[in-house]
Amino acid sequence: MIDYTVHQTVVSDALRDLLINEFNCEIILDKEFSPARLTKGQYIRYWFVPSELSSLTYAGEYRTYNIEIVYYFDIHRKRYESSLSEIYEKVEKLKQLMIDNVSYAPSGNYKWHYLSVGNIEVEKLSVLEDIENAEDVIGARINISITRGNF
Repeated sequence: MIDYTVHQTVVSDALRDLLINEFNCEIILDKEFSPARLTKGQYIRYWFVPSELSSLTYAGEYRTYNIEIVYYFDIHRKRYESSLSEIYEKVEKLKQLMIDNVSYAPSGNYKWHYLSVGNIEVEKLSVLEDIENAEDVIGARINISITRGNF
């Protein structure tokens, strides 16, 4: 029997470790934005949306985990235009990190064999997540899918 919690935890922990090694900010598994997390001016939140069965084999399955990553930036006391170029640089770095790790097996330890990057949106938080009183926060939402063999 496949223990889905264990396999999702493997994907979650590996993704978190990958992000921690590249970005100097708090990285949390959480469903919703938390203004208290912006004490350092930015943080990354990721959340699993429903996974999908890719294929069955005699020994297990291949499952695709759909994940929403949102990188939050507090632009309070900064010019909006200069903040946007910095944000786009960091979003591009995040996108490139995902593309560079399409298959991921650090130290030969299998985590996933396919990662794809979907939609990328960069908006003020009031637009991106319909949150009131968040005019000084910009969010960059990236949807990714990770396929892992669960055996």
